[in-house]
Amino acid sequence: LRRAGLRLPWGVAATGLLRARGLLADSAAGPRTAEELAALAD
Repeated sequence: LRRAGLRLPWGVAATGLLRARGLLADSAAGPRTAEELAALAD
């Protein structure tokens, strides 16, 4: 239980960081906001 509890938040945080940096493939998880679109276009 403890491992799962620690793994889930870290996974969500890591996914958010990757998406914010444009490292996540658009086809895998596309940008959700216009700001993210602009960041990926830069």
